[in-house]
Formats: sequence, structure tokens, C-alpha cells
Amino acid sequence: MSLLNFSLPARAPAFFASFLSLDQTILDALPIGVYACDIEGRIVRVNERAIQLWGRAPKLLDPEQKFCGSFWLETLQGDFIPPHETPMARAVLAGESFEGAEAVVRNPDGRRWVARVNVAPMRDAGGQVVGGINCFLDVTHEHDMRLALERQQRTFDLAMVAS
Repeated sequence: MSLLNFSLPARAPAFFASFLSLDQTILDALPIGVYACDIEGRIVRVNERAIQLWGRAPKLLDPEQKFCGSFWLETLQGDFIPPHETPMARAVLAGESFEGAEAVVRNPDGRRWVARVNVAPMRDAGGQVVGGINCFLDVTHEHDMRLALERQQRTFDLAMVAS
């Protein structure tokens, strides 16, 4: 759906309008996934890297697909995260911000990867939340290396105790 038919809420801040009017080429040049949701949680803008990472393109402004464009999202421990409990939902619904939060994303083709997200609510001049923006990237390799290092440290600690 084209954003040309999308009418921005009257109270939306200028930077939200500026983000929506950015040239798609600029957004697609970013090396991270970026998307924005309106106050209802509908995805209003997404870049190409987000689509690549998710393994699919979300339907813009779709009331059935709110807060996140991923196929499946879970905690690092493997528990499902419903869309209305994602960091984006919490940003839009409660005004919370997240920096460096991690979750496991499952794509439609079965690929699993670890996402690090930075999410912020977008507010109007009066401080009311009017939407949210999420910047995220694939940190699977870093996550796997961290787990391997932790396992190695536990093995070393056990060896030290045993000696």
C-alpha cells in the first residue's frame, strides 16, 4: 500500500512526518532494519534491510499485522512473544524505550536469528505518543560467540575448583 494515501494524525510530530517523507532510497541504504508504526500499531514504513532480515515484506497499514513484521518472535529462552507484547507495542502503548534488547526471530523459511532492537516512542509536542520507531540488526554471530565464551568460562571454573 502506498503511503501517499496515508493521512498522518493531526497531532503527529514533525519528525514523524519527516521520517515518513524520507526518500525510500535513503532508508534502503541503511545497514540496519528500520520500521515505524502509528499509534494503532500498524506498520507505516519499512526499509529493504528489515524485509531481508524478516524474510518477508509486511503489508503496510494492515490492521491484522501490528507492531512487528517478523513471522515469529521469541525470547532468548524460546518463549513466544505475542505482537502486543513486543518492545514496539510497549513503546506505542506505554511510551517505553528499549536499547539493545535481544530476541530470537523465526522467518517463514525456518531461519532463526538473534535480533538486537532499539525502539523509541514518537511523541507529539504535548508529549503524547503518536507512534514508534524500531532500528534492529542481526547479532546471531555475536550472540553465539558470547554463549561459547560463557560455556568456556564455566568449564574453566569447574576445572579450577576440581584442581
